[in-house]
Amino acid sequence: MPDVTNPLSSQASSAVRWRTAQLIGVNAIFLIRVLVLARILAPDAFGLFAIALVPIGILLQASELGMIPALVHAREPTQRHYDVAWTIGLARGLVTAGLVVALAPWVAEFAGEPRAASITRVLALQPLLLAISSIRVAELQRQLKFRPLAIIHLGEAMANTIAAVALAPLIGVWALVAGMLAGNLLRLVISYIVAPYAPRVAFNAGAARSLVRFGQWVFVAALTSTIGGALLRLLISRQLGAAELGIYYLATRLTFLLGGTVIDVGSSVAFPIYARLQEEREEAIRVFRAVWSATMALIVPAFALFIALAPSIVTDVLGAQWQGTEAVLRILAGVCILSIFGDVTGPIWQGMGQPWRNALIEALQSAVLLIGVWLLASRLGVIGAALAWIPAVLVTQLVSAIFLPRVLSRPMRGLSSTALAVVTSALVGAATALLIDRAVDGLPGTIAAAVAGGLVALAGLWFGDRRFDLGLVHSLQRVFPRLPWPGSLGNDARD
Repeated sequence: MPDVTNPLSSQASSAVRWRTAQLIGVNAIFLIRVLVLARILAPDAFGLFAIALVPIGILLQASELGMIPALVHAREPTQRHYDVAWTIGLARGLVTAGLVVALAPWVAEFAGEPRAASITRVLALQPLLLAISSIRVAELQRQLKFRPLAIIHLGEAMANTIAAVALAPLIGVWALVAGMLAGNLLRLVISYIVAPYAPRVAFNAGAARSLVRFGQWVFVAALTSTIGGALLRLLISRQLGAAELGIYYLATRLTFLLGGTVIDVGSSVAFPIYARLQEEREEAIRVFRAVWSATMALIVPAFALFIALAPSIVTDVLGAQWQGTEAVLRILAGVCILSIFGDVTGPIWQGMGQPWRNALIEALQSAVLLIGVWLLASRLGVIGAALAWIPAVLVTQLVSAIFLPRVLSRPMRGLSSTALAVVTSALVGAATALLIDRAVDGLPGTIAAAVAGGLVALAGLWFGDRRFDLGLVHSLQRVFPRLPWPGSLGNDARD
């Protein structure tokens, strides 16, 4: 990240390092959990669980006023602000839990799966566990102290995985419920260890207004995204059934896993950095270019390999019961590539104090996505549901491209050569992987193809970087510092 000042640079480097470790660790644990559970549980179980999450997701976001982002964005939050934020969260958790229990039968009936009602009622415990966690975790993020945050999330992921995998052969879909609640409970305990806080019910109108003023747009953006995702699940379940929803749910979780890791690393650290650079737009532009270049260099080659090897991933990794999922995986991997630009612009709107732009973009994406699913799922099945993401993402990328120059002047200048080098290397790596995959059967062939394709793509990026002085390695070092990138340029002039 940028050398805005030496202390900020040091803090940002440490934050990125720990955020990277957290997300890689959490997603690796999640991937293991999904792959193991996919072997044990049928698609129907994943579909039921996805339905049960719908009312919780909607109600949590419907009552989310963006307290954590507001505390992060605040210049000098006081103890009063933290007490008010915790109190609001507690009230939100109690109301949400009660509504989830009351609405569970209706949601299950609408989705056409009465079995989901009892699962939903038990999951109503989740909002309560989240609500009473330490609100002081916001201070950790504000100060770019991501090590304790990593401990919280890694502990939660481990507890979730151990409980779910251990119980899956015994209680089926209920293992997913037990895993989630076990993870939430451990998260609650660790939050008070790493961010000590004495819970106190308090309310102050002035403090509440100052938090809600910023958080209202974070709330709108999160709410529209969550409602859109929830309605999407219900539509798929109603039109296609729980098993097809299970296929869609697993496919989205797998394909968004890698992209989410890279994007979340940049976004979670970039947000507080952009907030500190509100008056230093030239430095903010350099940060954006580095984040965009690094994200492209990591995501495009990885998803090109994913697209090439999707059939083998389904056959050799997921198992026979997931046959037919490869087309959905390929479409959603392409969606992840298309959405890169919009993903890396998101933290800018929050950091620059314009979160309403995120709210508008999320609303547009959800609307277009739901219309697309309504039109395509009934005709093309789960493949149609995946295809609906393409127009939704294209619309949001266009809006992001219109908004960005109004905040940062000519932010994409000089990046076309970088894009061409990344895409070319990704295609060569994917072609290499495809050839090896066809030559060597089984899981060893899939692994060998992925490794060889990744190395070829990496070599292409390194060659293009050295030959045409693109600054790719330098951008990766800025966004992901202290990692052993090959062929380091060390070209400080780019700063």
